[in-house]
Amino acid sequence: MSRVLITGLFLVLNAMSAAGQWRPRIEASAPGWDFGVRNQGGKDTHSIALKNVGKAELVIKKVSTTCGCVQPSLPENTRIAAGESATLMLELDTNRGEGEIKKFVIVESNDPIQPKLMLEMTGTIHPAWCFDGHTLHFGPVPNGQPTSKTMRLRVRADCEVAIKQILAHPEDRLKVTPKPYRLENGEHGWDLEVALVGKMEAGYFEGVVFVTTDYEERSSRGFRVGAEITSSSQVTPQRLAFGILEPGATKTIALELRKAHGDGLRVADVVCKDERITSKVTPIEDGVAYRIDVTLTAREGDEDLRGQIEIGIDEPGWVVHKIDYYAKVSGVR
Repeated sequence: MSRVLITGLFLVLNAMSAAGQWRPRIEASAPGWDFGVRNQGGKDTHSIALKNVGKAELVIKKVSTTCGCVQPSLPENTRIAAGESATLMLELDTNRGEGEIKKFVIVESNDPIQPKLMLEMTGTIHPAWCFDGHTLHFGPVPNGQPTSKTMRLRVRADCEVAIKQILAHPEDRLKVTPKPYRLENGEHGWDLEVALVGKMEAGYFEGVVFVTTDYEERSSRGFRVGAEITSSSQVTPQRLAFGILEPGATKTIALELRKAHGDGLRVADVVCKDERITSKVTPIEDGVAYRIDVTLTAREGDEDLRGQIEIGIDEPGWVVHKIDYYAKVSGVR
């Protein structure tokens, strides 16, 4: 009985091995396409042979790409007999990519061993024109302080590109001035001077600049503008020392709130949780400077008094200045 089982198992395995030899197998004539270094503006084609080195019919189900600049061409469900080949056409459009390229063309088939064949697309495309970066960072900028930075727009030496339009958003916060340049190696373009203008709110500012040129294949590009708008207002003194007070006595100390750059300053509120503290706001120069009289009234039973006054302002943009105060109350008069 065991001899019969062994014989049957041998026959089954032998049949499975024979069936496995009759499967389709895909093989590419090249692992991919290295198209080298190209200048933006040109097109090219390249072919890769897909051969069926198996014993059964190979079906190319689908061909896709992760690369915008290389488009494959082969009909879906292309059938390739054993020992035969089909041609996969690749079309490079340099206007659809730039910089270093490393992408893939994916060939899906009924090959049981390699159902997805990855063909690598590599190369470098020099753009006709580009910016030095994707974002222009200003870093911390005091509110109201005039400031500007430059983004370079480079044009390749063998190209002629003209600016048709520059759009900045928000337009009441950004001003862009193009200044042409030309280097000895032929590279030319513009230094785009980007200035922060108008009344900026304290906090993070983000804008965008779009440039449109007469280069039809890639006419428009943009870059972001970012800045941390910091408070340009100052309060002096930085803390209130009322000294020693007798119960029932009052003392007033004057604070000065002043905007170092620009105008638009407004005192929204002066808050203190201590009922002993009162305040009065008097404009020195509207939108620029204010006097804040802070009065402390000592009470019977008080000892050491410590706390904090919060001055809420709009400069524009909500900002809170926190001022510490302290006092010591002596014994009964």
